[in-house]
Amino acid sequence: MLIYKLTDQEMKTFKGFEWKLGVKVTASGIQGLCTNGWLHGYEHPLLAIFHNPIHANYPHPRLFEAETTDEKPLRDGFLKLGVRNLTLIKEILVPEVSLEQKVAYGILCAKEVYPAATWQQWANDWLSRGGRSERLAAAALEATWASKEAGAAVAALWAAAEAAARAVEAATWASKEAGAAAKAAEEAAWAAEVALEATWAAAEAAARAVEAAERLNLITIAEIAINLFPK
Repeated sequence: MLIYKLTDQEMKTFKGFEWKLGVKVTASGIQGLCTNGWLHGYEHPLLAIFHNPIHANYPHPRLFEAETTDEKPLRDGFLKLGVRNLTLIKEILVPEVSLEQKVAYGILCAKEVYPAATWQQWANDWLSRGGRSERLAAAALEATWASKEAGAAVAALWAAAEAAARAVEAATWASKEAGAAAKAAEEAAWAAEVALEATWAAAEAAARAVEAAERLNLITIAEIAINLFPK
């Protein structure tokens, strides 16, 4: 089975473990997924990059094709998976994904689970490149809060919608400030980071909102986000 593995620039991962090409690594398979009992990976390069900030959070990750013979991986839907043996085969290019594509990914994930009509309309407008003002993003946030207070959505549904709207709000601010003076540029970089964290939070919350995360095909959603806004 082919999966994808992220490392830092020194090919190190959890607790400084150092990987080498062609060297098989094994784990016990004991305990839960987010422990050293499992070797973590992703089922698609885009998911590795999209989910990096909510998992390993490598500032400048490297990406590898890897092979496992484990026929019973421990899966967290499409968010990530764990296997009991893994061999790095070759390094591949890290996909270059724009902030717009990443925010679109969060919105598309939230759209799959959050049913509120006004929020859905706002999301559709943003994805069609209309209605991208900070004011409209703030209104979308207010709509999710109202929904939560009214008990109209379970926590994960609401969290996905809120995170997607917050990602847009931060990304809008980042884009506006990016060309300004040095201090503003620093603020823009911070806002872009907030946008990305919110984007991936939306994806994770959406996955948690469905009864079985496999029903939310994050690979397909990631590919749609890329194709919606080609570079």
